[in-house]
Formats: sequence, C-alpha cells, structure tokens
Amino acid sequence: MHSLALLALAPAIALAAPAVVSRASSSTITVLDAAQLQEFTPFAFFAAAAYCDTRLTTNWSCGPNCEGVADFIPTATGGDGSLVQFWFVGYYPQLNSVVVGHQGTKPANILPLLTDANFILEKPDEDTFPGLAAAGVMMHNGFHDQHQLTYGDILPAVQQTMADYNTTSVILAGHSLGAALSVLDGIALKIAMPDASFRIATFGQPRLGNKAFADYVDAHFPGTIRMTNKRDLVPTIPGRFLGYAHFSGEVHIKSDDSIVLCHGQDNTGCIIKDVPSIFSGDVTLHKGPYLGVIMKCPANDNIPAVVAPPTRNTGTGSGSGDIVGDILDVIGNL
Repeated sequence: MHSLALLALAPAIALAAPAVVSRASSSTITVLDAAQLQEFTPFAFFAAAAYCDTRLTTNWSCGPNCEGVADFIPTATGGDGSLVQFWFVGYYPQLNSVVVGHQGTKPANILPLLTDANFILEKPDEDTFPGLAAAGVMMHNGFHDQHQLTYGDILPAVQQTMADYNTTSVILAGHSLGAALSVLDGIALKIAMPDASFRIATFGQPRLGNKAFADYVDAHFPGTIRMTNKRDLVPTIPGRFLGYAHFSGEVHIKSDDSIVLCHGQDNTGCIIKDVPSIFSGDVTLHKGPYLGVIMKCPANDNIPAVVAPPTRNTGTGSGSGDIVGDILDVIGNL
C-alpha cells in the first residue's frame, strides 16, 4: 500500500540570510550558526500559525504558534481550511514588516491534497503575473489556480496594512502548499508594488515551476530561504524529469540535526542527496520540526467545527484501489 501511495505522489507533489552565490546546481554547503538560525525562527512560527482557523488568527490567540511571535497584529484573515486555504495578513513590529501567511496541506482535507496532485506546468495568468509567460516562466497549475482564489483579497489587505503602519517591507511565510502560495504571492505582490521589499521563507516546499521560474525568483528575491527537513519527500516533487526546478536558497536540516545553506538551485549535496528517489523519502518528516516548530495547529482542536472535512466515498485506504485514501493513510496528520 505504501508503494502505491508513493507512486501516486511521484509526479505530483533578507533577514540576515546568507547570500545565494550561484543559480546553477551545486553541491556546495555552508554550515549555519545559531545566530543565523534564530533570524529564521519567526518565519517558522508564522508558517505554523497559518494552519490555525481564522477564529484563532483574527485575534492572534492560536496557542504556541501565535505566542512565538506574540506582538504580531493581524489585520485580515480568510479561507475556510478546505476549498480555500486559511490565510492571514498583519503587521510584525519587531521587523517593521507586513506578514502574509498561508495554510499548508492538511491531508484530513482531501481537496487541498488533490490540488497538490494537479501537476501540469502552464503559463501564468497575464493579469496577475504580467510579462512572465513571455519570459518563458511556467507554473504548477494546481498551485497557480489555488493562488487565484485568495490573491484578490490579499493584495488590498497588504496595501492597506502597509499604509496603516507606514512600512514598505513584506514577509511571506508558509509550509507545503502554503509555501507554494507564499512564493506566488511574493511574485505577484512585487509586480504590483515594485518599490516594496520582499522576503520569502518557505518550509517543506515542493517544486513550483520550470527553470525560467526558478531563475526569476533568484533574480528578484535575493535572501529567500527554502527550508527542507531531512528525508522529507515533498520538496523533491514534482520531479526534475518533468521540467520542474527549485530556486536557490535551500536551508537543509541534516539527519544529525545540523543545518546548512545549500548554494544554487537543486543543490545535489542536500535534500536531493538524502532523497535520491521517491522510495527513500519519508513523508512523516514533512511537518518538521523546523527550528523546533511543528507545522500544525493543535489549538484548532479546541474550537467547534463549522463544516466537516470532505470524506472519501469508496475504499478503505488499504490497497483497495482508492489511491487518495492510500495517500492519506501514508501521510497521516502532517
């Protein structure tokens, strides 16, 4: 059953940041020190907080995830956690920045998981991403389409928060699917507001686009970090053989818990080395911890459900032919 699920997943799925030294693939790594890692920790809390229901993030009462960045001031929230991922916008005084957070993939909600499996490369929407298609940029259509569901609300929320708090700095943070949405937000927001400064921090992010996409991110978002955890399968998919490429900035947690900066795109000395094939990956590592932060929201258990998550109609998830069920059983509660 596990092999069936993995085969189904195979095609799918500057805060003092060290400068990226090369856009080409490399095997060069640099060990990061405690001070550098401490700079990244707030990003992890924001990414984890994005898993929390809007009833918790609206007043920033989501337990340890919110307490890790306790002085954050939310200004807008949205999403339903199923058809549309949760998201929030607000102001973080410590960095004088607007922060945008996006919920990642929750296997308990089948629709976001199916979005992850929608793996065709396509030209980006010209209204949201003008000029990118002409530059040869291609994006994962599942992530692209999910982004279209929220960007129309996030853009004015970011603009209003920037005006209210007199800042031109924006941070985007997310995990898994939320990581993908954060990157696409960064690209679209920078096109809309070219004079603002942007920092992107992602955790457990899958590949999002082609080589031209990766080059575009490298050229426009220096200092981006893309944290990967040990043998987590998700950052290695969709595969490079399908035309996908990772942008630079990988920060990899090694099996001995040391953390290194991996220079260049798709560094061959980091997660690609640890996960040479889908059969050597471990999706249970996807939720972390990243810098001590687990990507989930236990506080959601303390609020009443509004809508029950979608359920499977057939199969048991035990080799019955229900591939989605098998995937859910393998991944568990990421």
